[in-house]
Amino acid sequence: MGSLDLRRANGRAVANELERRGGSRLGVVFSGFGYSYRDPLLRWTKRAFLEKGLDYWGVDLGYRDDPEFMALEPAAQDEAFEADCAVLVRALRELAEGYGGLVLAGKSMGTSVVRRCLKAGLGDGRLALALFTPGTEWRDFAPELAASKVPAFLAASLEDPHYVKADLAPIRSRSGLRLFELPRGDHLLETGSLVEDLETQARLFAALLDFLDETGRSVEALRRLR
Repeated sequence: MGSLDLRRANGRAVANELERRGGSRLGVVFSGFGYSYRDPLLRWTKRAFLEKGLDYWGVDLGYRDDPEFMALEPAAQDEAFEADCAVLVRALRELAEGYGGLVLAGKSMGTSVVRRCLKAGLGDGRLALALFTPGTEWRDFAPELAASKVPAFLAASLEDPHYVKADLAPIRSRSGLRLFELPRGDHLLETGSLVEDLETQARLFAALLDFLDETGRSVEALRRLR
């Protein structure tokens, strides 16, 4: 497994891992604020990508472990985040060249990075999304996602205060959006019951694998038309 020499706008190295197996699609995992691609939801997303034949790139901006960032005022943190997202978009635009499809996954803050990739026009008709427990921008992101035609998989819980802040009716009725919505569970999709949580993870990733199959067929059909 390799990595890219990637640095945030302040020069600090970005933790990342890159696994290329000759796939026709690239799966990208953007970590949350304190939730790395090494943690369960995102580690299993990587496994799902690789199982379905995608190449894989995982990224962690590492803010929680950066004293310089943590010392900034909120407005300055937001400014740094925007600059770092611009770095990621540029790197991903270059990395994605030659791939027939692109699947962007994010957890919490990672969904905000995905949002900026969407705004930057990455994917050009070859894009799919896998969003886990959207974070603080969800109220603004939700209507954008509802209006989008990009295929999406969304996992969230009705007990997660970030998720229920948005108007969910357009999300639930949107065509091309696979919704995995739990009645119970926190921002990690956990309830405190080991058995229940493991059963949830099994159902979630079975649904994600099916979504990857479905979007893979769509990308292949589009490729044949070109």
